[in-house]
Amino acid sequence: MDSITKQILQKFSTQKVELGVIQDLNKMLSEAPKRFSEANRTQNNMQSLYNKLYNVLDDKKSLKTQLSNFESILNGVMYIVDEGGKLINKVESQSKELGIKPSEIKGYKELNKKIIESKDLVKKLKTSEKAANNILKDLKV
Repeated sequence: MDSITKQILQKFSTQKVELGVIQDLNKMLSEAPKRFSEANRTQNNMQSLYNKLYNVLDDKKSLKTQLSNFESILNGVMYIVDEGGKLINKVESQSKELGIKPSEIKGYKELNKKIIESKDLVKKLKTSEKAANNILKDLKV
């Protein structure tokens, strides 16, 4: 090979390398928006999810607080059921002795309704307590 041919081949080789680098550069530039889009979408999804999880953690603390007051609240409602029931029994017994209907005594019907409401509320409270404890158990990470 003569020196002119070598120079020409060398020049073409250099241009071929340069052309290859330019093609790689263009390919990289064309891929960047897609990769950035995927990365931004992933980052946004992760941020949204961890924000939701932070809210769940706050709710978990609130739920624990509610559960810490649960026994006191339940006892307050059970007081109406138990002591109200005893009072209703007294009213019924005394009204029977007096020959009057218990329903004629002021407050009797209302207290009976409150006792029924209290019994329903106790069931709801116990169901809520069970659900809350199950959720807290599931949230342990």
